[in-house]
Amino acid sequence: MFEHRDTRTGKLSIRYHWRGTDYTKREMRHLKMLRVPGMLRGLGPVQAARLTFEGALEMRDYGAKWLGEAQAPDGVLTTEQELAPGQAEQYRNVWYGRNADGSPREGALNTSERLRVLGKGLKYEPLTLKPEDVQFLATQEFNTLDIARLIGAPPSLLLVAVSGSSQSYQNVEQEWIGYTRFTLMKPLREMEEAFTELLPRGQTCRFTLEVLLRSDTKTRYEGHRLAIEAGWMDADEVRAIEGLPPLTDEQRAAIDAAAATRTPTPRKQPRNDRPHPRPDPVSGLCPHHHPRARDAHHSGRYHRLRGAHDGLPQDRDRGRGAAPPPALEPRQAAH
Repeated sequence: MFEHRDTRTGKLSIRYHWRGTDYTKREMRHLKMLRVPGMLRGLGPVQAARLTFEGALEMRDYGAKWLGEAQAPDGVLTTEQELAPGQAEQYRNVWYGRNADGSPREGALNTSERLRVLGKGLKYEPLTLKPEDVQFLATQEFNTLDIARLIGAPPSLLLVAVSGSSQSYQNVEQEWIGYTRFTLMKPLREMEEAFTELLPRGQTCRFTLEVLLRSDTKTRYEGHRLAIEAGWMDADEVRAIEGLPPLTDEQRAAIDAAAATRTPTPRKQPRNDRPHPRPDPVSGLCPHHHPRARDAHHSGRYHRLRGAHDGLPQDRDRGRGAAPPPALEPRQAAH
């Protein structure tokens, strides 16, 4: 891409050079991520946050140099006596197996031998600097989180966790949904619109984001089942989402045969533990239909009434000419 000035009109325009051919702005689709006024090209996250990325690289190199080249001293020789000028250097040379003047000593100890003999009044104190003491790990974690913040990616994508937060499958899934919705959707929409304008009329371009938003197997299959039952998707569309070929005629016939022989699951009837009310022994009516029997039933007297008539001699002798018990008077309707 370059700026072209017309020799006749002096108008400045933008041209694109691709494989030996120059194209105008109308013939080329140029998509930019971060638009800066006065710049022909857009900026990506790496170019826009160059200092942050350079600082992370310098911190990595500094840590490797610190730990690899032994910049930190191994220890300290201390004494309560006053040292003469140059005496500290002599002690140091002797400690590392050299002569007092620093020249190599014949028959010196091997560097792998760690045992040293100290003179009177000398004390050796090892000096160990842990990565936590120099905040090396904390700085590395901050740089990683800072990079994730700049590119709009969840920390789990860069294999780092925010301190104080718990990582679970549900949290990671929600982070991926947010990453797709708030970070990827904007550039993807611009690319979809650009490709749609280049396609023939009536055709559109859409990115398939189901792979990024894919959940666990059970939840995914439940969603497919609901879509098929609702009628807005069929089995072949579901198989296409799962990366499977369409069903063949033999597979469809086998599925239909299995569905025809499958025994439907019976519905559970509501359980009613209450016994069915017995008819009144005098009137022969159910307590829910006979007025007086119903009143007696609801007031608790029906059970006593039934118990009083059960097993009476007139009930047993009714077929032998015994006098029937008096019938209950129907209740007068209130006006």
